Amino acid sequence: MLNLIIFTLKKYKKPISTISSIVGLCFFVNHFLGNKTTSDNIYVYRVLFRILIALCISYLLFSFTKSKNGQIKTIAYNLLFTILFLSILELLSFTYLTYINPSIDAKPSHILWYDNPAKRPYLTDKPLFYGDMDSDIGRWRLPNVNLELNRCSDNKNITYSSNSIGLRDKERENKSQKRIVVLGDSFTDGLWVNVADRYSNVMENNTQIEHINAGINGANPLVYSLIYQKKIIPRFQHDAIIVGLFLGNDFDTYKNINKSEFINYPIYRPYLAQKQDSDEIKYTLSNVTHSFENLGILKNPAILRKTRDSLFNDLNIFEKLCVEVQTNSYFLNLILHKSKQYASARQEKNYKSYFENGKFDDEQYREFNYSLKSIIDLAAGKKVIFVLIPHLNDIIAFKKSKINLAKKTLEHKYGSNNVSFIDLLPAFASYAGDPQNLYIACDGHWNEAGHKLAAETILKDPIYTKLQRSFSSK
Repeated sequence: MLNLIIFTLKKYKKPISTISSIVGLCFFVNHFLGNKTTSDNIYVYRVLFRILIALCISYLLFSFTKSKNGQIKTIAYNLLFTILFLSILELLSFTYLTYINPSIDAKPSHILWYDNPAKRPYLTDKPLFYGDMDSDIGRWRLPNVNLELNRCSDNKNITYSSNSIGLRDKERENKSQKRIVVLGDSFTDGLWVNVADRYSNVMENNTQIEHINAGINGANPLVYSLIYQKKIIPRFQHDAIIVGLFLGNDFDTYKNINKSEFINYPIYRPYLAQKQDSDEIKYTLSNVTHSFENLGILKNPAILRKTRDSLFNDLNIFEKLCVEVQTNSYFLNLILHKSKQYASARQEKNYKSYFENGKFDDEQYREFNYSLKSIIDLAAGKKVIFVLIPHLNDIIAFKKSKINLAKKTLEHKYGSNNVSFIDLLPAFASYAGDPQNLYIACDGHWNEAGHKLAAETILKDPIYTKLQRSFSSK
C-alpha cells in the first residue's frame, strides 16, 4: 500500500486533477461495485475504498506541505502532528487491549474488513431457543424445543421449553373457559427460573384459572401488543389480559440504534415511525431473514455480510466515517468502554427511578403510550390489568425518596372500568427480608422468591380478586 501511495504521488503532480480522479474512483467503487466485490471472508471493495481514501489524504498532505502559502503549510503540519499523535494513542490502546488487559471487552470488531468470528451468531453448542424468527414480532422462539441451562448465581438447572406456537407454556386448547393472557418481557417470561415458579404459573395453580404466558425476553410494549394481536387473538378465546410493565427499560425503542452496534449485530425489531397524520410500525431491517439472530444465517452466512454491506451503504458520509472509526479504533473503543463504566457507576449512585415520574408525556414515552393504547384497543372491552414491575434499584430509590407517582399518572391517562393498574413496588419495598434476596444476584431478574411475592401481591389485590369473582359467577 505504501509503495502504491509513493508511486501515485510521484506520477501525478497536479492536485486538483489527481484528487478528482481519486474521488471519482472512490465513488465508482462504493456505488457501482458494492458487495459484488466481496469474497468469502473479506469485504474487498471496502479495502479498495479505504486505499483510495488513504491515497487522497496522503496526496492532500503532500501537496499542502509543498505549498508556498504559509497558512496552508501550517495547517498541513498541524494535521500531520495530529495524525501522528492519534497513531501513538492508537498503538498504546492496541497494546493495552491485546497484551496488557485482554479481558476487557472493548476491542473493535473490524467487521467491515472481514467476518469477525466473535460477531457471528449463536456462538454456542446448545440447542437454539430464541431468535429473530417472526416477520411481525421479530424475536420469538422455535416451536417444540427444550433447552437446559445452569443459572449463573447458584448453578441451578433451568429448563426452557416451547409449545407448538413458540410460547414458553404448555399446550392450550382454543375453547371457551376461564382464561387470562399474560404479556410482558423477561420478568414475565421467567428468565432464569423454571416455568412452575413463574408468577403467572403460581397464580394459575392458586386459582385454577388458565394464565397463558406470552411473555418473551428482549421485548418492549410495542412487541407485547404485536404478540397479542398476531399470536393470541387469532388462536385463543380469553376473558382478560395482564401486562407486566418493567419500567426499567419498557421505554426503549429500536428507532435510533447505534449505527456501529447495529452493523455488528443487525437485528430485526419493530419500532414506531411518526407519519404526518398517524403512526406506523416499521422494522430495523427490511426482512427478518437478514437478521443476525435468524436461523437462515447459520446456513448462509453470506446473507449477514450482504446485510452489513447494505446497512453501511445506506449511511450518509458522516455516519460512514463514524462507523469506520467505531468499528476499527482501539483508542476510541477503550475511551467509550471507560465512559460507559463511569456513566454506569454514576447512574447507580444517582439513580432516578421511573416510578418517581409524574408525566410519561415526553417524546421518550411516545412509543410506550402508543403500545399501551394499542393493547387496550385490541382487548375490545376485556379487562386489562397493567402490573408495574420494580427493579432492585427502584426499591432502593423508593425507600429513600418515598416518591411513587407512576401508578397514579398512568391511571389518570388510561384508567377506566376495564383498565386498571397494580403496583408491585410498595409490596417489594416492604418485604420483611433483604430485597436483594428477591433477585438473581448475577442477573437482576426475579428469582423464585421474587416471582412468589409478585404472585401473592397480585392475587390479594382488590382489582384481581374482583376479576376472579367475575369468573366464578360465569
